[in-house]
Amino acid sequence: MKSDFSRVNRILVRGVNWVGDTILAYPSVQGVKELFPHSRLTVLVPNHLIDLWRTSPFVDEIIPFQKKSGVGFFLEDIRVSRSIRGKRFDLAVILPRSFRSAFQTYLAGIPVRIGYQDEGRSLFLTHKIRRNEEVLRIHRVHYYRKLVESLGHLETIPSPRLVLREEERGWAEGQLRERGLLDGRVLIGINPGAAYGLAKCWHPDRF
Repeated sequence: MKSDFSRVNRILVRGVNWVGDTILAYPSVQGVKELFPHSRLTVLVPNHLIDLWRTSPFVDEIIPFQKKSGVGFFLEDIRVSRSIRGKRFDLAVILPRSFRSAFQTYLAGIPVRIGYQDEGRSLFLTHKIRRNEEVLRIHRVHYYRKLVESLGHLETIPSPRLVLREEERGWAEGQLRERGLLDGRVLIGINPGAAYGLAKCWHPDRF
């Protein structure tokens, strides 16, 4: 893909829809900011994920939307897209592969829209990345990275991590103290389940 991104100043990243996927997408959003350090970077995310993005040092603005179905889905996308259109974004990076995520940025009139080619949404993308067998086999962190690298080469990519506020750290320490778990031993936490997606669940046979 040969495109001139030298005049990109306002970037919209359409974030993913789930908590776990959001954590795995963090490094790639950081990568966008590293490729365009002087840009204003905005994320468009479902409203239940706002708190996960508030502490990110790479995000300048958060635009939330509601996940609705039926006619409500279409009306919500029109509302959000009108709001986005007024911000005059130069570029949209669409992390999910859903029809809706591409449709939102198309309605907003963003001139450059980059995303994976899937689910009949190619019409809404200006730059399409193929999801071939190689892409489907790689770790989800690198899956998102490959999308961002269509904008430029990333030397490294950090590990996924949450940026916590002091009050959040304090709450967590209080919970551990109540349970006698602040004695200096290594503490390992496991979340074996997920609300959606078997690929994110620990198989029962492996407990």
